[in-house]
Amino acid sequence: MSLENFMALSAAHSSIKFTLLKISAFITYAPRLKDDIILVQAVDWPLNVAPPYLPQSVALLLSNLCETSEDAIGHLRNKSLGIQWQGKGD
Repeated sequence: MSLENFMALSAAHSSIKFTLLKISAFITYAPRLKDDIILVQAVDWPLNVAPPYLPQSVALLLSNLCETSEDAIGHLRNKSLGIQWQGKGD
């Protein structure tokens, strides 16, 4: 996903303001929480596939780290799932 796509996302959701700092914070922190996200999924969930469910604790943590709302985290996650899940969590 390109920066232009993120900025278009921000324009499409005028109630949610995505700054470059918030986007980069999300892309930095989200992959590091992969283990925490996988922990609440079904036991047989494949580790190389992004799960559909984001635990509220992770969403809350990301919203605090990125200084944005949980709703905004949901939008960022949906638009950047490939980037988030392909990033190294180590």
